[in-house]
Amino acid sequence: MRKLLLRSRKDIELLTHNRPQPMKIIATAVSLVLLSSTAHADLIKMTFDGTNTGSSSASNVFGATVSTFKGYAIYESTTTGSSFSSVSGTTNNYAGALRAFSFDVLGAFGEVLFSGALNADAGFGSAQVRDATSGMDRFSLNQITLGSADVTGAPAFFKSATFTLGLTASDAGAISNADLPGVFDPALFGTRSISMSIARLPGAPSAGSVFFNFGLASLDVDAAQTATVPEPGTLALIGLGLLGGLGMSRRPRRNSTGA
Repeated sequence: MRKLLLRSRKDIELLTHNRPQPMKIIATAVSLVLLSSTAHADLIKMTFDGTNTGSSSASNVFGATVSTFKGYAIYESTTTGSSFSSVSGTTNNYAGALRAFSFDVLGAFGEVLFSGALNADAGFGSAQVRDATSGMDRFSLNQITLGSADVTGAPAFFKSATFTLGLTASDAGAISNADLPGVFDPALFGTRSISMSIARLPGAPSAGSVFFNFGLASLDVDAAQTATVPEPGTLALIGLGLLGGLGMSRRPRRNSTGA
């Protein structure tokens, strides 16, 4: 009888040890979520840094010297475009290609004078690609407009700020086709700049310059590593894992000292 009892205890301990633990179930569910969340291969991130190529005078809407511009833009390389030019090449306009835009305008001592960001899954602005058969290839991001809710440090009577980024190559070999480019070598474009135009509300007093142009000394183009949002089915899997784990953790243990 004693041997049988000891054997029963050993069997129970073995079953308990092999039983799936709550944390293991949860970890498995989370691992499946991570495997299902991958980077969007069609999102391209362009990071830039430039200096003011115009007057450094403080006679502008900010009342301070505007020195440096830093920021990034994320656009979708698979956005459907419309061709509207076929003279010595093809020009395509990709409306709504942008997904994110962020910037900082710095003063003479590195202080942030003006900053902002805009994110939209539905897309905004546009990208334009000029694939020239002769002459110069061009790539630009246009119609990037941020309102008062998108910025910090806006000047008086501020209405909106519009940005345009332009790259111009020295020849027709920078862009190999009329599609919106993915990751490309920015060094192929000799002229690189971004402009900022400030629109003001009616009745705003004259405050000097409202247009700024920055030559881009630094420009990087890379695939944007943006994780996807888990699908409902994946979220349900997490829920089942959590419920299963909680259920097992709350399951009462049987008394192993019975007859």
